[in-house]
Amino acid sequence: MIVVKIELWPHGLECHKKELGTMHIINDGTGDLKTGNYRCEIYRWGKNKVLWRKGWFGGFRRQVAGPWDALLFGLMACIPDRFKKFGAKIIGKDELNGLGFGQSSEPQDVPETQPPAGK
Repeated sequence: MIVVKIELWPHGLECHKKELGTMHIINDGTGDLKTGNYRCEIYRWGKNKVLWRKGWFGGFRRQVAGPWDALLFGLMACIPDRFKKFGAKIIGKDELNGLGFGQSSEPQDVPETQPPAGK
């Protein structure tokens, strides 16, 4: 099982952290060596974990994809309507590179910029 916790650290202080939510990504045991099928559950914040959303994704190529991919698939399975609901737009790789973002295995300084007009 993969457990993803989202915490708020006020003023960057871990000693004051508050848990905002947790996601469990659980192998359902029906896959094989190359692909896995997973249940996912999102819990609301607080001490009493209350199940908020649940979903499922299958055919996950576990030998190629990693934990960030599993998180993305889990989010898409549990809350697929969120991009539309909040008016977010998915911008392409070329637009991201124009903003100073790109894929790199090394940490990099990213300038503070605004999204392109109309995005």
